[in-house]
Amino acid sequence: SSSGSGRGAPSTAAARVAAQREKAPLRKGKWTVEEELFTTAIIREFERGMLACPPGTTLRSYLSEKLHCDPMRITKKFAGDASIGKRVFTPCKQTPELLEEARRVRAELADQERRFASHLQHASLAYAASSAFKAASGRGRAGSMSALGSGRRSGGRSRDRTSFETLDVHRPVAMASDGTLLQHRRGPS
Repeated sequence: SSSGSGRGAPSTAAARVAAQREKAPLRKGKWTVEEELFTTAIIREFERGMLACPPGTTLRSYLSEKLHCDPMRITKKFAGDASIGKRVFTPCKQTPELLEEARRVRAELADQERRFASHLQHASLAYAASSAFKAASGRGRAGSMSALGSGRRSGGRSRDRTSFETLDVHRPVAMASDGTLLQHRRGPS
């Protein structure tokens, strides 16, 4: 049910989030506390058959989709953990009580997923702002966490980075794998 948002445009908040997630790079690296909590809840409800996913879906592929990461990241995290890649989804019995519980569980997981996504967005903004500040300030101060930056300094501001002064905190930012801060500029450059 499209609400006049244009042909082919996502019409619900969930569809817009899904479309945005598709464009974002896959998650890598260290697992956050929020991600581990969300993952634990997914695994518990997957095994109980309470999720809205097709029968036969593997836990590894479902987690990979929900966490927006490569399936190998899931495999590495749960190495030796009872073959996570071979666990297959079987829906719970379709009794009125279990269907009601499944609806409640799915709503709780959706809330947890929103908190996880919000945490990622805030963490990304904080990291990008920190990196932009370091790039703009040259060598930084003694005791600063310079390990977060790329370590490349070229006499002050690095040409390929957005400077801290031009960072617009009201627009999305991203961090390239080399530490470069990415943000689309407004209007003609």
